[in-house]
Amino acid sequence: MSSPASFLQTLVDSTLGLMAFVDEHLTLRFINERLAQMLGPGATEGAALPTWIHTDDHNAVQRLVARTLVTPDREQRGSFRVRRSDGAWRILDVVSRTLNEPAFGRGVVLGAFDVTERVVVQQRLKEREEQLERAQRVARIATWELNATNGSLEASEQLFRLYGIQRQTPFTLDDLMVYFHPDDIEWIDQALTKAKQTFEPFRFVHRICPPQGGLRYVRVEGEAEFYGDTLFLFGTVQDVTEEMEAQQALRASERRFRAIFNSTFQFIGLLDPNGTLLEINRAALDLGELEAEAVQGQLLWETPWFAGDAARVERLQRAVQEAAAGAFVRYNTTVTRPDGQTATLDFSLKPVRDASGEVVTLIPEARDITEQVQAQYALSRSEELLRSVIKAMAEGVLIVNARSHILEANDSLVRMLGQSVEGLEGHSVMERLWNAVGLDGEPLDQELLPTAQALLTRQPQRDRLVGIQQDHGEVRWLLINAEPILRGDTQEIYAVVSTFYDVTEERRLRLAAEASRRKLRELTRRLQQAQEEERTRLAREVHDVLGQAMTSIRLDVRWLQDHGSPEAEYAERAAETLALVDRTIQTVRRISHTLRPGILDHFGLGAALEWQADEVASRSGLTCEVFDATDETRRLDKDLETALFRIFQEALTNVVRHADASTVTVQLYEHDGELVLDVRDDGRGIREDDLAASSSLGLLNMRERVLPWQGTVRIHGTPGGGTTVQVTIPLEHTPPAP
Repeated sequence: MSSPASFLQTLVDSTLGLMAFVDEHLTLRFINERLAQMLGPGATEGAALPTWIHTDDHNAVQRLVARTLVTPDREQRGSFRVRRSDGAWRILDVVSRTLNEPAFGRGVVLGAFDVTERVVVQQRLKEREEQLERAQRVARIATWELNATNGSLEASEQLFRLYGIQRQTPFTLDDLMVYFHPDDIEWIDQALTKAKQTFEPFRFVHRICPPQGGLRYVRVEGEAEFYGDTLFLFGTVQDVTEEMEAQQALRASERRFRAIFNSTFQFIGLLDPNGTLLEINRAALDLGELEAEAVQGQLLWETPWFAGDAARVERLQRAVQEAAAGAFVRYNTTVTRPDGQTATLDFSLKPVRDASGEVVTLIPEARDITEQVQAQYALSRSEELLRSVIKAMAEGVLIVNARSHILEANDSLVRMLGQSVEGLEGHSVMERLWNAVGLDGEPLDQELLPTAQALLTRQPQRDRLVGIQQDHGEVRWLLINAEPILRGDTQEIYAVVSTFYDVTEERRLRLAAEASRRKLRELTRRLQQAQEEERTRLAREVHDVLGQAMTSIRLDVRWLQDHGSPEAEYAERAAETLALVDRTIQTVRRISHTLRPGILDHFGLGAALEWQADEVASRSGLTCEVFDATDETRRLDKDLETALFRIFQEALTNVVRHADASTVTVQLYEHDGELVLDVRDDGRGIREDDLAASSSLGLLNMRERVLPWQGTVRIHGTPGGGTTVQVTIPLEHTPPAP
């Protein structure tokens, strides 16, 4: 009979499980054959069990043995990893119980089963469940199962996340429908009822109203099926809010695209890469008076816009090929309108690529530039005509741009400046291109020339006289006008156009004429001075010689009258002779005053004007009023006083001869730095036409007399309103009497 130990060994080795007996120090006191085979060589009595235990599980094994020893009446359970003889780790599910037998001593019996495959399957299942949960959460898809009999609803956690509610048990469809959009509940119920009746798969999208607010869209998919006697509906719920919002945005974008596509005035369409027309806008259809159905699906070159012209069709086909290869193509072409007129289009084809870079669509676009082409042609013709006119002009023409560069100069200007066209065009007018001089003969900076000034100031330069020093030393005088051309209503300058008139000969003649006039005026002035001097001398001689002689004769006649014959005839003849002598004396006195009134020399201009006015009034019957508002103590230059007095005499003579006036008013005063002599009558008046046509030497003499003092004579009148002669002399040019 075998010993109890050997019997126990045989019994333990025959069991399918793994078994070992360890003491409190985890030393193997007994191990069955199956466990020894698993652990491999060295797994014998006296070996330390932790040798084969995973390091992370050492503490777990120690705690298991310790718990077992302190609770001998209760078995303990645990699991840990051991290394098999081939090096692989296995997971053991362990049951421990205290054993206190004399043959083995006090220790713990460990019974174990290899649960590695089961644990791996469970872990994989858990991982799959977690992956499914993550997938549902990421895709916002939930699974559900509805018991059609009692309405109970089983669903994944994602369903409750989608609805924003807490999971609760039990949970029914009615509990979920609380969050359906009220307008969707009726047709959802109809859809589920239909699924129960037909067992056909169903799919729909409806709105939900989560308790936290807002509106979301979910897509429900499912089908009906019997399990035993119970009808179930099962399927998925997916959050498609972003998809629906994207679809709504896409539809809105499509509406906006259509609105823009059809409201633009340009020809726009869509082609496939072969040239087939897919879409076309309203503007293009209106251009050919077409409907979309008549042209969509056709090759673009076969449509009424382009068909009928072989060259046009060939160019369009080539353009489609180039665009389909990825090139942007643009050129001008023509189309025939329904009325037979030809329209010019600025036509382009733009390729549209997909994500891989392949051309999937072509966008044809065209703008009607018929009017623009016609305008450009008219502008070109106008520019040619303008150049022809400029070239043919006798005046010089210079055109510069806003940067001061010379764009064009005609032949006349080249001749005036003595330079070639190549020497001007392309240069800046700010350069010293020609030798310009001013009126004083000094050199002028280029910036002071009219063209440059028009550029700098943006203001027109009118009638500027500039001299051009020729190579041979002669100065050619040019009258220059420069006109800046501005862009629209802005102050941005576009160009400056200058015209040049050669006035060299005119200037020479004018200067000669001015010199001649100066000499003539000087001669006239000297003649007037000589005349006044001669009058003064004659007046003095008449007054002194004839006056004295006539006075002596009168005394002699008076003596003869007193001492002569008493005869009556003698007395009568003496009285007549005395009267004749008196009249002769008055005549001599009048002639003397007429030649040169002594009152002018002795008492000044104001007194002389009053004396002359009285003389004319006494002879003509006019009423003459003289107002002298000047300083009576201030005497003017004798020549100036003489000139004003003679003008006054001429004015009174004209009144007497031509005015048919009854009153003359004379004023002498100072105003705004001028000495003014104003002679007004109330006669019939003089007209401007009469003044313009007048060649009166008297009027000319008036104006000439005051020129040495920068004076002016203005004569104006109105029919029936009298005439005014106004003489003004700047006070700065009225020297006092020496």
